[in-house]
Amino acid sequence: MKKRTTIHTVTDENYDRVVAQNPQPVVLCFTASWSGSSCIMHAIVTDLAERFAGRVTIGKVDADGSTRIARRLGVTSIPTLLIFSSGEVVDMIEGMTSADELAQKVSALLLPKGERR
Repeated sequence: MKKRTTIHTVTDENYDRVVAQNPQPVVLCFTASWSGSSCIMHAIVTDLAERFAGRVTIGKVDADGSTRIARRLGVTSIPTLLIFSSGEVVDMIEGMTSADELAQKVSALLLPKGERR
């Protein structure tokens, strides 16, 4: 049976609960409706959610609607992906990336701390 995948809509109001206080690694994708690249990244993030269902939290932020989060985290371009571990940003990808490259970065976070590069 395939695990149900969820992509959380993250807003200024629920950021702390979904991201900052989350014990799982979190991938947060900043998008905008006017950005064609955002549509492509949404497909990549959806694939990531399926690959890591239950082990990684995936979130999507409308950068135009949640400007406080974008400003707080230094997001200046769309799309931008932030990868969090223990509530802290550990990696930032501005622009496009492949599903495989993103999966490798997330996989590394799932290794025990002593085995991480």
